[in-house]
Amino acid sequence: MNNSQPIPAQQLFQLAGDIGDIADEEPITADLLEKAAEELDVPLTHIYAALLYDPSLQPEREHEVAFEVCLQRCQFFGSVATLTDLLALKHQRESEEKPGFDVVPRGCLDRCDYPPVVCSRSSHGVHLHGQVNAEKLEELVDGLCS
Repeated sequence: MNNSQPIPAQQLFQLAGDIGDIADEEPITADLLEKAAEELDVPLTHIYAALLYDPSLQPEREHEVAFEVCLQRCQFFGSVATLTDLLALKHQRESEEKPGFDVVPRGCLDRCDYPPVVCSRSSHGVHLHGQVNAEKLEELVDGLCS
């Protein structure tokens, strides 16, 4: 599937159940989500997006900085690609042993006029960022995680 296309809701609902089975009441961490993607043989973006379909699947915060990605209506405007870019930046920073950040899937962030939308949470406060592209994400991550 092209990562600029919305992920079918039925697929996400099914994945949410599968993630719950894999988690088996363990905390929802980035490592557990990667394990689920491998076991279920689906893209990691689908695993993150599926978390929206089960309120008990709340990812644990592991870092001071978090980026929340709207995965509701924004999917029609490229938020799956935004999530893909953000996860790539997360893995790149981890491999370079730079300060990390959390990625949190969210429903509507109420900025539908400026999709795709990302919310940053850090010691600098909570900020909404509209019309986010790969370049803007990299600037945000570098600015908040340095």
